Amino acid sequence: MKNVLKFGFIAGFAFFTATASAKTNNHSVVVEKVSSNATNPGKDKNIDAENILKPQFLVERNWVKLSLDNLKDEVKISVFDLSDDVYYSAVQAPKNGKINIHFNLNPETSNAYVIRIERNGEVFEKTFFVD
Repeated sequence: MKNVLKFGFIAGFAFFTATASAKTNNHSVVVEKVSSNATNPGKDKNIDAENILKPQFLVERNWVKLSLDNLKDEVKISVFDLSDDVYYSAVQAPKNGKINIHFNLNPETSNAYVIRIERNGEVFEKTFFVD
């Protein structure tokens, strides 16, 4: 059976891995159409694969290094816990197309933090659990 995704992905092939406690399944999908607005699929927008927000995280204990490359626009970076207490929120402009920033996610303050990156309406979030 061919799986078709119509929203939020670059056209082409994608592979997803679903992991449960006892089993791992790999699924391939074909993306045929990209829509910038899932609620209004008639308003499609061309998406440049080089301009997709792709943050990289390096985690060492409760320290997280966030790296963003190939940026042209500034981004808003926020760090908050699952109770929505904000610990960091700032707009960062790239230097030579890059942003590198470190966060100390203190386990005495919270055991889970969310790092959110926003750019031109595009949002990426990742949750980190610390102990």
